Amino acid sequence: MPDGIEIYFSASLASDQREMVEQSIASAVERTRAEAAAARARSAEEDKLRDAITARLATLIRADTGVAETLEGVGKRPIKAEGSLRLRGPPGRARDRVIPVSPTDSSVELRRPPYDFAWRWYHDEGAPPFTQSGDQEGRLGVDARAGGGVAGGASRFVHAHIGVGCIVRTDRPIAVELFAPRLSRHSFAIGAHGIGASATSEGGLEATFMRGGEVLMAGTFPWWRRHGSGLSEHESVRTDFTSVFPGGMGGRIDPGEYTFNVGIWAFADYSSGIGSAGVQSLVESNIIEMQIHRRN
Repeated sequence: MPDGIEIYFSASLASDQREMVEQSIASAVERTRAEAAAARARSAEEDKLRDAITARLATLIRADTGVAETLEGVGKRPIKAEGSLRLRGPPGRARDRVIPVSPTDSSVELRRPPYDFAWRWYHDEGAPPFTQSGDQEGRLGVDARAGGGVAGGASRFVHAHIGVGCIVRTDRPIAVELFAPRLSRHSFAIGAHGIGASATSEGGLEATFMRGGEVLMAGTFPWWRRHGSGLSEHESVRTDFTSVFPGGMGGRIDPGEYTFNVGIWAFADYSSGIGSAGVQSLVESNIIEMQIHRRN
């Protein structure tokens, strides 16, 4: 299994089931890491051009003491980060927002906490998140911070994932549709202070349905992406809202055992340029239940 992955199992899972879970998480991690590496490679040429321009500007700025001192003062202005994770259980009426059963459903399996397993990982070329929390109760949270402009910011990018999952069994060919109602909160704060400084914040939801190491269904739902450069700041908070993701991801499956995974992710990256930058990406999600709708 790749480095940097943590998995926590229910005591009820047999050894072969734990091995299947490990295969599914490892495969999903390798897939996501490959996609992220390709995206970073595509932006490498832009980064080289930006760095070359910034280096030339730095030489000119240092020759003017007044301008250099002004930029230094701007660069010391800190980014105000949102407070710590506030993980808690769903409100009493959260489960009232359930998915209606279709007349074509032969059965609906409701899986509620504690789930069969929980997992977390981060991209190994980056840094771990500032803080994270998650367990088989489905209370998930990631606070990713990068850059010297924010308290606790890492010196590299941060791209962290955390989630829970359950094992799905069938003894005959069926069609499935998958749902996961959740109560969530997210926020971001970015600041780029100086010439060539930039900051990027992203966060969202993810889900996979797998058989061993084979990805049969997968989806992501980005909640936001914000990028700031030069002398800019952005801040936003959205709190305590209910959503459903996945919201009907499905297909036909053969007899066997499968893993159904749902989670969250947060990304933070920066470039100081001539000045400073900082970014915080905070995501929390309480997985209320996981639903497997079965159809013949």
